[in-house]
Amino acid sequence: MSSRYQQRLLYIDIGRAQAAERELEVDWRHLLLERAQLTTSANIDRVMSEKLNMQTPQINQTVFIKESEMNAGTARAATATEKSAAAPAPRGAQ
Repeated sequence: MSSRYQQRLLYIDIGRAQAAERELEVDWRHLLLERAQLTTSANIDRVMSEKLNMQTPQINQTVFIKESEMNAGTARAATATEKSAAAPAPRGAQ
């Protein structure tokens, strides 16, 4: 095989490798976009409610524990009514 012929074959291989690289880069960008869409809060909430039949707890179903009490090992829970003024309203409650 002549060196010129080998050079042509290598050049063709380089072109194929570059085309494959471009295709993989496009796939990678598509996967990054898809991951960003799947991890949005709205999508997570939709999957949570539609597929897993989960729902956001109501304020009276929530128990708040002060971090200082957890660290001290005395984990005394504050009632939801003590914190209801500071807690954000759950979804759908207006």
